[in-house]
Amino acid sequence: HFAREYRVGHIVVGHPGPLPAWKRWLGRKNTVERLILKARGLTIVVVDPKVETGSNASSTHQ
Repeated sequence: HFAREYRVGHIVVGHPGPLPAWKRWLGRKNTVERLILKARGLTIVVVDPKVETGSNASSTHQ
């Protein structure tokens, strides 16, 4: 509701932690999955800090 009220177009979130297996078995979703399912007309960007990209990534692993 907040995003629609304030005309938010993009939301950037971090990669969620693992959901316990029993919650998966019950069909529950983590916060990011629920956000993506309910975000109509919004762009959701999920950032994973463990993944390195770009030209600097290759120079750090020598």
